[in-house]
Amino acid sequence: TVGVYMFALAAAASTAAPLESVDGAAFFEPFSSDWESRWLVSKDADFQGTWIHEAYTEPEGTPGDKGLMVGNEAKKHAVSHLFKEPIDPKGTGLVVQYELHMKKDLKCGGAYLKLLTASEELDHDGFKAETPYTIMFGPDKCGGTNKVHFILRHKSPATGEWEEKHLKKAPTPLLAVGETHLYTAIVGADNTVTLLIDNEEKVKASLLESDDFTPPVNPPKEIDDPDDKKPDDWVDTAKIDDPEASKPDDWDEEAPRLIEDPAAERPDTWEPDEPLQIPDPTAEAPADWDADEDGEWEAPLVPNPKCKPSGCGEWKRPQVANPAYKGKWVQAKIDNPAYVGKWAPRQIDNPAYYYDAAPHDVMPIGGVGIELWTMQDGILFDNILVATDPRVAEEAAERTFSARKAAAARLERGDGWLGAASFYLSLAAEYARENALPVGVAVCAVLASIVLLCCCRAPARAAEAGGGGVEGEEGEEEEGEGEEDDGEEEEERAESEAAACPSPAAGSGPVAVFDADAHDVDALDPEEEAQLRQLMSQPGVAAPPPPQPAKQALPTAEAVLQERTASLSRNGAAREGHLWRQTESEVELSLLLPPATRAKDLRPELRPSPEPAAAASVLVHRSGAGAAPLLEVELAYPVELPDEEDELAWEVTDYEPDSLGGRRALRITLRKRALPGVVVWWTRALATEAEIDPLSIPGRRRAAKAEGMQSVWEQAQAMFKQKVAERAPPAMLDLGEGGEADEGAEERE
Repeated sequence: TVGVYMFALAAAASTAAPLESVDGAAFFEPFSSDWESRWLVSKDADFQGTWIHEAYTEPEGTPGDKGLMVGNEAKKHAVSHLFKEPIDPKGTGLVVQYELHMKKDLKCGGAYLKLLTASEELDHDGFKAETPYTIMFGPDKCGGTNKVHFILRHKSPATGEWEEKHLKKAPTPLLAVGETHLYTAIVGADNTVTLLIDNEEKVKASLLESDDFTPPVNPPKEIDDPDDKKPDDWVDTAKIDDPEASKPDDWDEEAPRLIEDPAAERPDTWEPDEPLQIPDPTAEAPADWDADEDGEWEAPLVPNPKCKPSGCGEWKRPQVANPAYKGKWVQAKIDNPAYVGKWAPRQIDNPAYYYDAAPHDVMPIGGVGIELWTMQDGILFDNILVATDPRVAEEAAERTFSARKAAAARLERGDGWLGAASFYLSLAAEYARENALPVGVAVCAVLASIVLLCCCRAPARAAEAGGGGVEGEEGEEEEGEGEEDDGEEEEERAESEAAACPSPAAGSGPVAVFDADAHDVDALDPEEEAQLRQLMSQPGVAAPPPPQPAKQALPTAEAVLQERTASLSRNGAAREGHLWRQTESEVELSLLLPPATRAKDLRPELRPSPEPAAAASVLVHRSGAGAAPLLEVELAYPVELPDEEDELAWEVTDYEPDSLGGRRALRITLRKRALPGVVVWWTRALATEAEIDPLSIPGRRRAAKAEGMQSVWEQAQAMFKQKVAERAPPAMLDLGEGGEADEGAEERE
């Protein structure tokens, strides 16, 4: 069955060809060679970017297949196609699907489509900034944003105003360089919205649910009364300090939580003069390394092998819990006798309320547009489809995306059965390299089972076949006496197997099967070898087990701590109360916590600075508590702030072994704020700590590598300055003689 499937898959891939049309589709664009006769590049002055008819990155699974690619960096691009007849999704829903191929890494830019609203504002001269759209769908990535947008422009039946409704739980796009991915959005007649990536459902939402879109498609019936104010004598504090509570005289707030273990002693094997990491002695500079351009090559740092026995560097006594520690004294709380309750403004009818029971009945679609402002080129669009039936999109995906994927896989593995076998063997070898331990255990278990089965069953079969011995003679005598019943035959068979491979409980002791080839027989003289082989040929004789490898000693607590420290300070530093490490785009800050601290007891917060360009602060609160934070530190450099508070990535993990204090680490992942295409290496994580030498960062990229992005930044800066210069000055209000504002001037402003 597998062979037939592989043959069919190869046959289908070999015949893959660009698709020209799709039955049942209201619109399908494969971007064939005559694409310019159907699409119009915007002539608006804002859109200076060019479009290129380009092939996919090799291996090219579908020969001759091309798409439409963004041709310039740091420019606005726009291209559109207008339908001869608008597409009306009323009562049927709508499906939009397209393929996206990335030839370059997308740092900052969009890769989405717009379904244009059929209206008189559609211009046959091309896309403009004010061209209205009904649905915007596709990936968008820049800074802290990395999502697949789905935005519906909805017209209020009450006010007639248009408002953008954003899908809340937007999925993360797949944008790897050299890969092609399929993006599908389905607006159902049941008012559901389903987003798929590579034919796999990622999000399903409802246009009628207030929690799925922001703002909700249907506004709330009631809203807060803007004129309602909380009374001055309203008490909404539920708890107050107990006036009768007082701090005990023996309460020491200055006592530290942890102290050095007075009983600890430095191990004899500790190496105080050795560094934790050393340059890898086996590493060599890459063949294409250019010292003039890249700087002097430095070997990557690896753990110092001299540190394995106990540790190295400055030895410090481990921290243990302080028996005198009590912490900061907090006055006990009691119920507030004057507490009234939580105040909330009264609700009034929403003057803008309406209920649209069928928001999927969007305005008719008059065309498709691609309008982007991106800092990178190389974004390729292909096989754009608009339909009212999801099955049409599925069939098109099978003939385009799936066929190309299968053909590309076939090209990678080669032609014929030999190529296929080589391809799958290479995949197996790669899996084995990445999972060496479990694969090794599994292979050893299978080999051991085979050896044991063969050694135990072979003598039994020889005995059953009458190969000699007492049982064979008995069998010949019994042959003349008559037929044995089935029960006696089974009993004899069991006895013969037991004689060939006896169980450990039988006989005088444990029995092992000896494999002479597995032992060092060549080390024996001929006479000893003959005696040994004769002895081993007798059934039931125990053999000496093969030598067992020496058990490796478990790492010491100090070695475990050193390994964790090195990992958490990669490209960063280890400090007294925190550690930090960094990559090109992220920083992970590890704040050390008392032993037994649990994640559910904490609530980290990233608080922005009042100054726009200043760094934020990290606060750690106790869960459910509104008091002062347990910990507050100021970052040294700006970071990207998450859209929602619960999107901050953090976890609590073990850091110190129990014997060394048992402190845990709160690890918070932060995204660096930097210009697109520019890599910034931090020299410190907190504003109060000492800086590290940037040249000591093993993973840094040379400054020369960023020079290629200088022109991109200059172009973006020039565009920004031009926009500022073209901005119209604000209108002034004429108060007149009576001191009242002129309504016309206010409207103009």
